[in-house]
Amino acid sequence: MQSNRRSRGTLITSAGVPATLASTVAPTATSQAAHAVAGRQRWTLGVVCSATALLLFNVTAPIVALPSITADLRLSFSSQQWVLSSYALVLASLLLAGGALGDRFGRRRLFLAGLGVFGVGSAVAALAGSGAVLIVGRGVQGIGAAAIFPAALALVAAEFDGAARARAIGIWGATVSAAIALGPLGGGVHDFGGPWGLAWAARNPEAFASATLINTGVLPDYKWHRYARIWRTPVVGELFQLTATRGAFRMLVGRKNPRLQPDAIDHLYEAARGWPTKRAVLKLYRASPAKSLRGPIEELAALNRPALVLWGTADAYLPWQLAERQRMAFPSAHMELLEGLGHWPFHEDPARIAELVIPFLRAQVTAPVA
Repeated sequence: MQSNRRSRGTLITSAGVPATLASTVAPTATSQAAHAVAGRQRWTLGVVCSATALLLFNVTAPIVALPSITADLRLSFSSQQWVLSSYALVLASLLLAGGALGDRFGRRRLFLAGLGVFGVGSAVAALAGSGAVLIVGRGVQGIGAAAIFPAALALVAAEFDGAARARAIGIWGATVSAAIALGPLGGGVHDFGGPWGLAWAARNPEAFASATLINTGVLPDYKWHRYARIWRTPVVGELFQLTATRGAFRMLVGRKNPRLQPDAIDHLYEAARGWPTKRAVLKLYRASPAKSLRGPIEELAALNRPALVLWGTADAYLPWQLAERQRMAFPSAHMELLEGLGHWPFHEDPARIAELVIPFLRAQVTAPVA
């Protein structure tokens, strides 16, 4: 039985908790729970849309690279057809089976397994020294995609309710449409991918129609950030990587990126926790002098391709002031500064990124190709 008593003018419950405090605890807990749910939903939608876009880019993007692939691997006409169609053929054949496996083993488990298989297939295709190996790699990618695609929509439907579910499915559907159409048309880059991707674009203007730059691009007069200087220093970089535990990674990344959710930080850590990956990071930074990040500014400016530049104003590694420098390479670029977002805007606010990127990509689909 619950009983109340008065003590110094404050109503006290039999459990010894002031009623005024108890009345505020529940709303606070509810608010925290709602915030956690919203963060999980944003993270789920961002990951699912990114994965879906990747697997659908893989349907049409190889068309652009086929001439180079044919020359490098000396492919026959028949082999070229198989390179283009093997991925889509396996994906379509196993799509229903993928949905059934998701019902049996769980959507999340199948989604993660599909990402793993897709990654293995991508590695095989990237390292292929012959047409046969490339076709096998594309087929393995198709197996992974057949697991990802049905699980992706199911994850979105399960994570959201009511009107939020309709909006989330709409964003996912728009991602599907844009990814299929834009595989051979546009490129999107982030971080180190900016200078490298833009260098490729300048060398292959016939395969480059537009650019989406997220916290990256041409980086004239760039100076290495603190961690890059550590990685570039022999011995010190190795010691830093060896001592980069999960806890240390959370502290260092979380302190510089306060809006990055803990699960997103853990995802970044898992992607780079293995020593081969850490060693690759060291080699990457040591083999890339800062001047190499300048990019082919003059060549890109002459092309004057459409570009969307998104930049978080709280980026601790690539200052937002670099955003304006992108007009040197893309005079007609559309620019959006993302107030309060850091180095990974697509993790911090994927819905906002989708609102900006999808209309831009749609415009490129409908625009006449020169």
